[in-house]
Amino acid sequence: MPRKPSAGEGFADGLIIDSKPLMERMEWDMYEKVDQSPLNRQTSLKTALSRNPAVWLDATCALYQIAGTLKQERVDSLVLYLTDPRHLANIVHSLSDLHRDALTTVIEAQGWTRYGKISQLVGDEGPDSYFWEKSPPTSIIGQLRMRGLIFVGHTTVAGRKCKVAVIPKDLRAPLSLVLLSAPEPPDGT
Repeated sequence: MPRKPSAGEGFADGLIIDSKPLMERMEWDMYEKVDQSPLNRQTSLKTALSRNPAVWLDATCALYQIAGTLKQERVDSLVLYLTDPRHLANIVHSLSDLHRDALTTVIEAQGWTRYGKISQLVGDEGPDSYFWEKSPPTSIIGQLRMRGLIFVGHTTVAGRKCKVAVIPKDLRAPLSLVLLSAPEPPDGT
């Protein structure tokens, strides 16, 4: 998530002096809007991908070289791609130990956990841009989000609204198998 600029940063006497803080604030607000949206702990991959902003979906499709003109067509193609055991194994085995640790932590918590638990383990998304195609995420959580493996939103836990990291229910079992398997992908790449 981009850095949140202070309210008056970039302004002097009501005039815009530097547009960079204004753009950073706009990016932060867009990122925050995604993170504030409701996310069911039992959400499917299709639902999770569908709720992503178009610019994020574009970046994920570009990463996996998936084409399509309509949003639903791209979402369906991504679901097929990510649920294919061979593709999923290649994706997971290309990740660093920290990426796999984050995934394992969420899997071990039945597929969802408070965002703070993951951000304490691997850091938050502070340095990441909202515009993933132009500036891909550099944080561990951001990179997992761009790969379609983790989604962030809000849900109610014990009567309180909290920010959570969720692995979609249809990816949990296949991810568990891949994370427990040998470190080399099945096709040797």
